[in-house]
Amino acid sequence: MRCDCVEEPRVKGRVTYGLSEILTALVVAIVTKARSLRQVETRTSQIAKKHGVWMGIKSRIADNTLSKVLSRLRFSSLVACLHRLTKAEHRRGNLKPTELPVGTVAIDGKNIATLRWHDLCRLVDVDKTTASPQEVKVLFAERYPEARNSRRCASRGMCLPSR
Repeated sequence: MRCDCVEEPRVKGRVTYGLSEILTALVVAIVTKARSLRQVETRTSQIAKKHGVWMGIKSRIADNTLSKVLSRLRFSSLVACLHRLTKAEHRRGNLKPTELPVGTVAIDGKNIATLRWHDLCRLVDVDKTTASPQEVKVLFAERYPEARNSRRCASRGMCLPSR
């Protein structure tokens, strides 16, 4: 992973770990389902013990270091770098187009999503021109019992559209 286009926000003489190593550690930790900077620190320690120097990670990177760097990064340069890396992998053919079985993803466990009528009808396999909202609601609840369909959500028009 090369993040050379992300601007270094720290003073050069006082840096122990380069920005590339810190961003690599963060990406590796996210991919391995780390949920806090403390867990990212643990992952870097594990990487150093198991692999020696790997992608520039030679020892544990403290969670304080990660926190300071993250708070100083310019979000726009980070997003631009991630776009560049994703597009490069797509050009190489390493990314295949896929359709996820869910319409949205929530990182923190909270999300309210709106499905358009035609998408909702496609999910429950009914004709969008003849189906009634009540019929679709019942079929949706049967096929996707884990989906939240509360009255509060429906009263705001957020979960199931009324056509």
